[in-house]
Amino acid sequence: MKKAGAEESELSTQDMKMFPSYRQEYDDNTKSYQSIFEGYKIENKLIFVSKKLDLAGKVIDIAVSSGINKISSVQFVPTKTKIKELKDSVISQAVEDAVKRANLALLPLDHEIKSVKSINIEEDLYGRNQLYSKVQFLYSSPLGSTHGQNDETKLFDNLKKFNVQVNVSFIIGRKQQN
Repeated sequence: MKKAGAEESELSTQDMKMFPSYRQEYDDNTKSYQSIFEGYKIENKLIFVSKKLDLAGKVIDIAVSSGINKISSVQFVPTKTKIKELKDSVISQAVEDAVKRANLALLPLDHEIKSVKSINIEEDLYGRNQLYSKVQFLYSSPLGSTHGQNDETKLFDNLKKFNVQVNVSFIIGRKQQN
């Protein structure tokens, strides 16, 4: 993982489990299946948390080439700071757009915006407006790869929508004649 550019502080392990592994074999003498002990299996979760999203595909490629055969979750979640920046930007753009549209609508009426009466921002309290992408259950075959030597797994965030509803109310009046 470090070869791909991952730092030690971005990697951690969790929930290491070790358990016996058995295979079922049919016994012709007893005409039944018997459990044959194969050895032990170890499961270990490797967690990679980084702000360097371009490393995600490389880290997965290295994990697979090192013997990992199940990836249970890939998540892209922006930082709280980035979410706040995006939210503020969307709100600012919505207010600017409301002013432009109101001015266009008032132009033929010989009226103008005197002031802003209120700005109402509706946000989703359950977090559905957060930028978030999740890919679950990626499997690879440990027997061989269909990728070429220089191919790299590319992961892209497919949910790039962020919705905030902004209602702007204005106080309007006749344009004053100079």
